[in-house]
Amino acid sequence: MKNYPEFPYIPVSCGMDFRKDWTKKEGHECFNWFIAIFDQRASTILDYFEEDINQESNELLLRLGKKLVKALEDEKCWRETEDFEIKFRTGHTTTVNDGRGLTKYGYSIAADMGCLLALLLLRDLGDKIKWGIVTKPKNDMFFLHPVLEGFAIEFEPVHVSVVLSLRVIRGRGESEAWAKIYAMQKEELDNC
Repeated sequence: MKNYPEFPYIPVSCGMDFRKDWTKKEGHECFNWFIAIFDQRASTILDYFEEDINQESNELLLRLGKKLVKALEDEKCWRETEDFEIKFRTGHTTTVNDGRGLTKYGYSIAADMGCLLALLLLRDLGDKIKWGIVTKPKNDMFFLHPVLEGFAIEFEPVHVSVVLSLRVIRGRGESEAWAKIYAMQKEELDNC
């Protein structure tokens, strides 16, 4: 596998703490950073796999899904994870191992596929959706994340794509998953 351009890290000015510890100002700063790079990152995956955005979205995602799954098979994209212990409030503990995890290359490809998924939804759904940021409640899974608003539930495409990629490297994913997510999100708003 040829080297894949690494997804940039969150700017240091936002801090490296968990998002729930960020101020809203830091959250908005990182939101603006993401919005500034997201088009370029969607182009990165298209260029890498020699695809063109000027085509029907579902067909593009089906083809790219196959290429992405093949790329994720490369050992540069995944690593074996180590056991970790979870402690419950009851005092009980359990040891967990998720199996394989994404390397920086695997994460970069997965994140960029999420950026492309967002770009296609924005292109095809027009003014029905837009980028937003979750600012409350603080315990929301996507607190201070960039999300697509306009759906019944906010949609975080990078997170979704990373989860789909993890399923692939753990032997439980499918290449059609990104096209299915696109179709499901589009259908929700087409039927409104």
